[in-house]
Amino acid sequence: MHSLKRRALLLAAALLLVLPVAIAAQSAEDGGAIEFGQTVEAELTEDVGALNYVFTGEEGDSVVITLIAEDFDCYLVLLDEDGEEIAYDDDSAGSLDSRIGPFTLPADGEYTIVAQSYAFRNGNGSDDGEFSVTLDRFETEVIEYGENVSGSVTSTAPQAFFSFSGAEGDSVIIRLSSDDFDSYLTLSDPDGFDLITNDDGGGSLNSLIGPYTLPQTGEYVITASSLSGRSAGDYELSLERAELVTIQYGDTVTVNFDDNNTVAYFTFEGSNGDVIDVLVDGDVDTNLALNDIYNYQLAFDEDGGRGNNPELTGVLLNQSGTYTLALQAPFGGEGSVELELIRGEVPSLNDGAQSLSFSSSQTTRTAVYTGEAGEVVRITVEVVSGDVASPSIDISQNELSLAYLNASTVGGLSAIFTIPDDGDVIFNISEYSYSNVVLDVAISSAE
Repeated sequence: MHSLKRRALLLAAALLLVLPVAIAAQSAEDGGAIEFGQTVEAELTEDVGALNYVFTGEEGDSVVITLIAEDFDCYLVLLDEDGEEIAYDDDSAGSLDSRIGPFTLPADGEYTIVAQSYAFRNGNGSDDGEFSVTLDRFETEVIEYGENVSGSVTSTAPQAFFSFSGAEGDSVIIRLSSDDFDSYLTLSDPDGFDLITNDDGGGSLNSLIGPYTLPQTGEYVITASSLSGRSAGDYELSLERAELVTIQYGDTVTVNFDDNNTVAYFTFEGSNGDVIDVLVDGDVDTNLALNDIYNYQLAFDEDGGRGNNPELTGVLLNQSGTYTLALQAPFGGEGSVELELIRGEVPSLNDGAQSLSFSSSQTTRTAVYTGEAGEVVRITVEVVSGDVASPSIDISQNELSLAYLNASTVGGLSAIFTIPDDGDVIFNISEYSYSNVVLDVAISSAE
């Protein structure tokens, strides 16, 4: 019901949403003054649904405001001297707690922090309970490409901020690891907006962003914290600028690893509906990760190939754009490794019914049908090997979903739909019984 962890910043008056906050602020009671570096503890009751805290700031001050409550879902608002809303947040502090910032104050003057519940914000009454609100000045530590830093977060300083100068087109890799807590990373652009976040991309509850291509030149901010926003402990953070090698379908490339070169990155252009294989062969123990066009991990393997070599087979690309492969030698070692990128053949339903095999390790298959706009067709799925199946079928064209079918423990299913445009229709078929099943998939005219 509630939004996921995000920082919401409004930097222009034209984007302000003042009506809901004006109502909340009129009903709030005065909680007094709050100073930079201060934490105030108070309580919301049935009669007091929100409390206002006032502080004096200067133009250019960067602030971080945190609202934490054990008993209710928090909501935090910042008003300027005229009572206009300039920032708000629901869950950016994690665990339904709120955080605004880093936020740069637009002018000298008196500002108001409104501490309230999510229910009160949305006009659904008020939740009761104790809370704490903290006001801090935002301070960053400078980190440069190739640098590793160690630090710690505490209950009173649950986040650490690092800034670096990046140029448009730079590909960055950011790693955050800790033995004490589940780490969480955020990368913000020079305007203060979150670009990308990551929880466990680094493995073992550690975080990894990248390779990520910077969209503009300027000062970027890395936020290092725990996933909960409350855990304390030590951490290590590193920032690298990656060298990306562009490859194409059919290419085979050689990577030379040694103790100083333990990872190689490749990018390639993929299209919605492509099915790919990535084969690795060499005498160095490696792992392989595939990131989608938004830099989220789409597939990963360690030893799926021959020996200690990783292998990705039958991976469906569900969007068109630039994908990234990361080949890493996590234990070091010296030697050469070959990586081959293959575009698989996608079965065409224009050629008649296609038999698609599924197993515990192969749960997704793809088929394609080239149709005409306005054509009414029937898709038929029949179990030809195995007792029953639990198939789901996502049907799309031009990256837009046309239909979704889902059934459990059936011997077959069918559906009729209309093709909206000329061109390929993609059928992404999943079967999660984790047993050996063969499905016959066919398209026929329903007109």
